[in-house]
Amino acid sequence: MKPYGVGLEFIALSHPNELFVNESLNMISHFDGKPLADLQVDIYAANDQFSDNKPSFSVNTNTRGEFSFTPKEQGVYLLRARHRTDAPASSAAPQISNTYTLVVEAVE
Repeated sequence: MKPYGVGLEFIALSHPNELFVNESLNMISHFDGKPLADLQVDIYAANDQFSDNKPSFSVNTNTRGEFSFTPKEQGVYLLRARHRTDAPASSAAPQISNTYTLVVEAVE
């Protein structure tokens, strides 16, 4: 998929539909078309997403906005990231929360 260059986005460096157990899904995070460093990406296993609302684990993007995820078990995973920015002057809120989610399935 071609990125829009607006808001928070994940750009796949490896194909997310070809995710296998013990192989990495490589992505880059962008905000308004620029790499976003030190963004926390929470990863939930599908069977854990409603249990205690805590991520199974988290990864952070590097200085180029890159991150990777290597599933250890077969299943469905939810990747979620949030980036806060200052709101426009006309807004009642001081900040805006930009959230991105992606669902992937790892197979054997």
